Amino acid sequence: MNGVLKTTGGAHVMMALWALLVGSSFPLAATFDAVLSPIWLTVVRFFIAAALMLPWVLRTSRWWPRTLRAWVGYTLLGVFLAVFFGSQFIALNMTSALSVAALFVTLPTIAWVLARLVGIERSGFGRLLVLLVGAVGALGLTLRGRDGALSGFGLGEWLFLAGCACSAAYSVSSRLLVVRDWLPESPLLATFWSLLIGACLMALLAMASGGNSDLFWSLLDAMDLAKLALLALFASFLTFWILQRAMQVLMPSSVAAYCYLTPLVSLALALNAGTAHLDAMLLLSLALLAVTVIWLIGSERGSAGRA
Repeated sequence: MNGVLKTTGGAHVMMALWALLVGSSFPLAATFDAVLSPIWLTVVRFFIAAALMLPWVLRTSRWWPRTLRAWVGYTLLGVFLAVFFGSQFIALNMTSALSVAALFVTLPTIAWVLARLVGIERSGFGRLLVLLVGAVGALGLTLRGRDGALSGFGLGEWLFLAGCACSAAYSVSSRLLVVRDWLPESPLLATFWSLLIGACLMALLAMASGGNSDLFWSLLDAMDLAKLALLALFASFLTFWILQRAMQVLMPSSVAAYCYLTPLVSLALALNAGTAHLDAMLLLSLALLAVTVIWLIGSERGSAGRA
């Protein structure tokens, strides 16, 4: 597997798998019963994902945070992750998996704006324009409700958009904290500690807010635990592993391009279920997403050729 990822073609194949895994996570997360607390679902998912990473973390030198700044940095990242995944579970009770998956595509655009504001993004506004084209394409998918009809931007969409902003803030902050020497340059440690601290903070929040944890555990069955384990293994742990290794081979824009493929899984399921139909708006949205993906990957190849 590592040998495959060391080649450009292999890295592209694995990033396509990454898009498939991430895209599949939204329909799977939508299958949980609405009575299950989104906060506790996120807590369990985070703890499972952190446990999967623990063997690799323990092999890392200085894996335990040694400074107050490191603890503060990991806590900040944990809050961002907790809000993102918590908002995902809540939003999926309010809108369709297709809308949530489409909104995930806004991440590169929001991250570009935030990175530009803090001074760590050097690409020009032409890059932002292309990202906005993809975001507009995603908007066409987002405006469809659970029944496939145009439904506008509801509370669920706004909630998950805020979660996407937190996820973008996580990406930008993790880089900024490394540049400022608050955190070591280790994506593994950043992910592990942010998951673990985020889970602890959300558990404390659930207990402090009077959430009935006994009710949650009584309603959580073996199938729910299996689905949470699948989300933690494939949508958290394995996607992290693929992403970090692909970034060693591919340019950042090529990696970002695959984000725009994630709604296709939800779209395929919606088309199969008859809750979405290939009309003019849907085809236009897909065309805009395709243009964005082709431009991002093509521009990186052009840059590599000139180098």
